[in-house]
Amino acid sequence: MDITHQSPHQITRTHDFAVHYGQSDVDTIREQIEQTEAMKRRWLFLAMIISIAALVGAIVLLSTNYALYSSSESDKKKLAQKRSAQVAGGIRLNSNSTPRTPRMQNSQRLAPTLSRSCRSYCLRFFGATEPG
Repeated sequence: MDITHQSPHQITRTHDFAVHYGQSDVDTIREQIEQTEAMKRRWLFLAMIISIAALVGAIVLLSTNYALYSSSESDKKKLAQKRSAQVAGGIRLNSNSTPRTPRMQNSQRLAPTLSRSCRSYCLRFFGATEPG
């Protein structure tokens, strides 16, 4: 007597299912794939346009800051030259021998402070050190 031993985990399939697509089904699937890919391309193009606009905005902002920095530096140099010319030309001394300087306007007091803050911002942004 022959005994056949079958594992309880073996399953025999009695029916195999096959899916058959017609040409209209294939066309429908192809159209859906093409629409999905076109939508992806549109989103990527929109993201690229937004990125370019942000980059242009950053460049404009940095150039504006640099222009302000350059302007304040030139004003600072002009003021220093003016002061040195006054010292060279002789400034009246008061009774305790300290030079009498003209009163500074608010904009003149603010320019060196603004200059330092712009300089430190630019140096931090570009990771550079101050020339010296």
